Amino acid sequence: MKVLWSYRYIEEAGKSPELGQYRSYGLQVGRETADGFVLIECIHDVTAECRLAQNMVETFNRCQLSPLHFREAVADNLP
Repeated sequence: MKVLWSYRYIEEAGKSPELGQYRSYGLQVGRETADGFVLIECIHDVTAECRLAQNMVETFNRCQLSPLHFREAVADNLP
């Protein structure tokens, strides 16, 4: 199967009045080119669970999820 889309998770640091400082994970979709990764879209602060972010990335890459369905697929995979 030809790889069109590349999904990644990113570790982020956040701060809120309720939680103080916290770590979360966001997701990115892009394309790998000869010049490197070209970002198409990023969703910040998706989850505090690294394993959940990793699982989504693995699934989206394996299925070659279209970026058109990125936001909906992320919402569908949240507990």
